[in-house]
Order: sequence, then structure tokens, then C-alpha cells
Amino acid sequence: MKKLVILGNGLDLNFGMHTSFKDFFDRSNNINKIKSLLNLYGKQNWYDMEDFIMRLSSTRPNGASMMTHPGVYQETYQKYVSNINFIRKNIIHYLKKEENELEIAHFSNNVETFLKNADSIINFNYTDAVTQAYNVSNEKIYHIHGSLKENFIILGNSNESLVEGIPKKYRIFSKPYLRDILDLRRYLSREKRYSRKNIQNIINIFKIYNIYNYTYYKLPPYFTNSKIYKILCELNDDYDENSKYFYDLKYMNFKAEHSFQLKEIRSLLLERQENVDILSPFLDYLHFNCFKPFKIRLPGLNKGKLTNIFPEDIEEITIIGHSLESDKEIIFDLIRSCVNLKTINIFKYNGNELKNLNTILKYNNLDHDLIINTVDY
Repeated sequence: MKKLVILGNGLDLNFGMHTSFKDFFDRSNNINKIKSLLNLYGKQNWYDMEDFIMRLSSTRPNGASMMTHPGVYQETYQKYVSNINFIRKNIIHYLKKEENELEIAHFSNNVETFLKNADSIINFNYTDAVTQAYNVSNEKIYHIHGSLKENFIILGNSNESLVEGIPKKYRIFSKPYLRDILDLRRYLSREKRYSRKNIQNIINIFKIYNIYNYTYYKLPPYFTNSKIYKILCELNDDYDENSKYFYDLKYMNFKAEHSFQLKEIRSLLLERQENVDILSPFLDYLHFNCFKPFKIRLPGLNKGKLTNIFPEDIEEITIIGHSLESDKEIIFDLIRSCVNLKTINIFKYNGNELKNLNTILKYNNLDHDLIINTVDY
């Protein structure tokens, strides 16, 4: 039986860190500028900031729907994008300082037990201070929205379904889009054979590709010919997806069974390009992910060696500090993908997290035969 733990900002708060959005507002050195940029007062947590970004992504400054007037997104873009980037940089600076200056830590035996027994951990936080304090191996932690250590964090729409229908090219704060960028950065960093300049060039190409073309079997027109398109369509017809976001056994088997076709696509694409130095690693990454949006590989350790934990192997999920107000799509997809899931443990704070969990389960028809336990910090 494999056990997965999901960590949210409530864990850092309970530990004694000041990581709420209100804390950031109250303590930031640039607080007046940030407040004037966003005009957000009294916000309590990260979800509120992400809710603001979600509304920014789907409405004009005057409140009109982007669906009604999609062309006016440019005025929103010009007004806010640089502001959000400024805030993101300030959040990184603030949280690094908060980690370094943590004075009083509140340890929990229950938290420690679940962290130590976890086979894999999904961390929605940008910080590592708490897991390090509990001596949890970083190798079994997946930072789903980036980390301070990487100097890259994702700040995006609170819930992707609420901006469905907005043209992709307008959804620059889409978390799936930003996770794609983060995963490419990690892939290039692991390879350790690209200069910083080349990495940035590759990422810039990928951003354009990602916005317009990163679907299940679509490539830019300048990449495609009839032969490539035929193979991509055949692969898509053969793929019976179980999880939208996670690397599962079905996806692994699909990749193995179609390795020849995937190599053929890469070769055909590469021979058509001129700037091979830039496009070769770009195509390597797409090939690695079957020319589909990447799947999250849950890390684990087996006799000290890094391995993958598959959703099909997970029988217990423990949620610590995540309110389940945001990121509902990916949490729902995870629970749905764990086809042998028997138990969900959830640490209680104010009761809303349990209510939100039950809503997710019931709305998606996942509330049958599951044991739900509440746990005190």
C-alpha cells in the first residue's frame, strides 16, 4: 500500500511561519506599492491572491466578461502583467527571509508521523522549512508550483475551470500552462548540457508553442506535414487517458508500446528545421512527453533509490494544510486517478477543508466506499 501526502499553506502557518497573503501584505518592504498596484486590502491567504488573478484573467478592469469582449484583454495585460511579476519576485524575497528568520517552530507528532510514513509528497507550498525540520527527504517531495530553491514560483488562477472558454492565448496565468514552463525548466536543468542563454531561448520558443498548440495531437503548422499529422492522430486514437495531470501505469505502457512512432515523429520534425541547436532539446522534451502536455511523476524512494509512485498504487491520501479552495481540478484528477484509494485523512483547522473535500468528492461522484478521517494537528 502506497501513501501520498498533500501539503498546503496551512502546514507552514501551523508550524509558525507567516506565509499568508495578509502576512505578506503586512510585512513586505514594498507594501505601499503592492497595495496601490492591486488595491487589495485585508486579504487572508494565497487563495485570495489567486482569485484576483483568476478574475484578472477572465474580465476587463471594469468587470465586463472576457468572453463577451476577448479583444480587450490587451488592456488588462498591459496594466497588470508586469505588476503580477513584480509581486511574484517580492513574494520570493519575503518567503526566503521568513524561512531564515523563523524563531518559534510548533512541532506536531501527528504531522511528523504522516510525513515520515509517506511514500510520496505533493507540496503546494514554495517553502521547504517545515519538511526539512521534520527531516523529510526532499527526493520524495514534488513541488507542484515551484519552490524558493528554484527561484521560480507559480502564481496563477485559483481554479482553472472558472476560466474555461477563455482563448488560450489570453490565459497567461493558467496554472497548467505555467506548470508546463516549470517542468521544461526542470528538464533542461537536469540535462546540464545547455547554456543559460540557450535555456532561455528554448523556453521562449516553448512558451509560444505552449499557448497556441500544446494539445493532445496538435503541432504548429511549420512543424507538421501530412505524415507527422497522421502518426499523431493514430497515437491520439490509441490513447485511453486515465489521468489528465499524472503519470500513471496506463501512460507508461502507452509510451513503451509506441516508442517507435514517437521516435519517428522527432526525426521527421528535426530534419525539417534549420536552427537545430535550439530546436533539438525542445523536441527532445516533447518526445519525452509523447508530444502531449507533461504528466506529473510522483517521486518516491525504493531502497534509497529514486523511483516513480503511480496513482494506481496509492491507497491512502493525507491532506495537511490545504483548504481545497483552490487547485480543485488537479486534486480531483489525482483522487480520480487513484483507482485503489481506500482512505483520505484530512487535518482539520476550521472545518472548511472537510466541507470542501466532501463537495469535491460528491460533485465528481467520488464519495462512494471511501473512508474519511479527520486528524488534529
